[in-house]
Amino acid sequence: MSKKIITTKAESKLGPKVISISNRKGGVGKTTLTTVMAEELANAGYSVVMLDLDSQTDLTDINLSQKNDSKFFDLLTGQKALEEVVVELPGKGDKKIITGSARVDEIQTGVSNTLTLIKRSP
Repeated sequence: MSKKIITTKAESKLGPKVISISNRKGGVGKTTLTTVMAEELANAGYSVVMLDLDSQTDLTDINLSQKNDSKFFDLLTGQKALEEVVVELPGKGDKKIITGSARVDEIQTGVSNTLTLIKRSP
């Protein structure tokens, strides 16, 4: 008897799930895997929100045909609300994206600088 790996939303009694795909090396398929998984999960009846945290914004570029001004960077810096940065994607199923920004690296730099200042405080 085969084991069912993916269940429909109605079959699942658990809350939202987070799937993180990361690797320091480029060109290993992170963007492709994320896009394919999101498509398949949406087709299976799940609501999917992809979050593009890469400063190259390839996930955004692959999934959106037009430019979008609302970005994850704007959400993190308090310039926009969550509802303003989530973009509905066309196609079958409930699939959305929070678009990436080349400026997301500024957040990491800011956090690193803040942590360095905290360490140095007497």
